[in-house]
Amino acid sequence: TVSASLGQETVYRGVLSSLIGIALVALFMAVYYMGAGVIAVICLALNAVFIIAAMAYGGMTLTLPGIAGLILTVGMAVDANVLIYERIREEIKLGHTLLTSVDNGFKRATITILDANITTLIAAAVLMQFGTGPIKGFAVTLSVGVCSSVFAALVVAHALFDFALEKRIITKLTMMSIIRDNAKVPFMSFRKFAFIGSALVILLGMGMFGVRGMDNFGVDFQQGTNLMLRIQNDA
Repeated sequence: TVSASLGQETVYRGVLSSLIGIALVALFMAVYYMGAGVIAVICLALNAVFIIAAMAYGGMTLTLPGIAGLILTVGMAVDANVLIYERIREEIKLGHTLLTSVDNGFKRATITILDANITTLIAAAVLMQFGTGPIKGFAVTLSVGVCSSVFAALVVAHALFDFALEKRIITKLTMMSIIRDNAKVPFMSFRKFAFIGSALVILLGMGMFGVRGMDNFGVDFQQGTNLMLRIQNDA
């Protein structure tokens, strides 16, 4: 039995966690990518508005799994901005002008962004086709969010960059870097240890899954008794 107060509390916690997640992502982008990060934050805000507007226009219902899909979409949208900005950083290091670096950065990152989001849409389509109510709600929000995030990252962000460069609002792009440019980390020399460690973790996980058995599954996957109570008011 879910009362109105309990339902309201659930919605409140879902919205609050969503806002906290979006705020943390926006803070990271603004701090790490500075001026370019501000453009990314604007695109994130517009992306959320696009998703809510599209769902309202289509008469779709926002469920709690749908809120989870919304937050996941925000993280994926940031991933697109990161790819673009790192490409721009590479172009600037090659000595190209800022305008050329921005154009080349968007062009070089477009194919990668489209490939990643198309695979996500395929998975979401399968969930919508074969999933039940909450799963479909998650898949619908994820699908709308993927399309919206691609539009915001490739069209809206590029337009904002062009406007800022034309109006000379941005004359230089400064970005933070955690790893220095001349760092030489021999990743491949550790490949054997990585393979062995990954295999051990996978085998351990499979073993624990077999030991726990049905305890791995929630109530939705376990058999039981479903009782339906119908009350008729003759008054």
